[in-house]
Amino acid sequence: MTVDAYRLALARLQDVAPYVVASKARVEFDGKHWVIPFFNRRYHVEFPQGRVEGAGGEIPSLWLQVLLLHYLLYADGTAPADRWIGCRELPGGYFVSEDKFEARSQPPVARLYGRDAQGLAGASKALGGTPMPGIGDAAYRFLALPQLP
Repeated sequence: MTVDAYRLALARLQDVAPYVVASKARVEFDGKHWVIPFFNRRYHVEFPQGRVEGAGGEIPSLWLQVLLLHYLLYADGTAPADRWIGCRELPGGYFVSEDKFEARSQPPVARLYGRDAQGLAGASKALGGTPMPGIGDAAYRFLALPQLP
């Protein structure tokens, strides 16, 4: 399925206006490549071929290539809303189990930082996180993609 999504994204990329895509996705376009920040890394997507590589020349996994291509293809310029929603509220989000997400994400963070809020703060800030006051003992917001916290 991922290979099919990749092929379809590459085909669709041929028909886009690259500067319009860059504007809607809030990414840079240098005439040949879009530069997409993803968490604390930068990826380059070649236009119109769709070749994706990291800033150091490494080729990311196929799922990440599909994600970055889809971000370029489907970003519509809408700014993020000022409210958080659950995965199930997203179109098609019923396929995402919040229980599985929590089971996979919370234990590693708790194991590393437990009651060490200052350690969590330092690590979060080093990765580009910004504090979210009023949510639990400590919470941080990360931009996965320019318009997607």
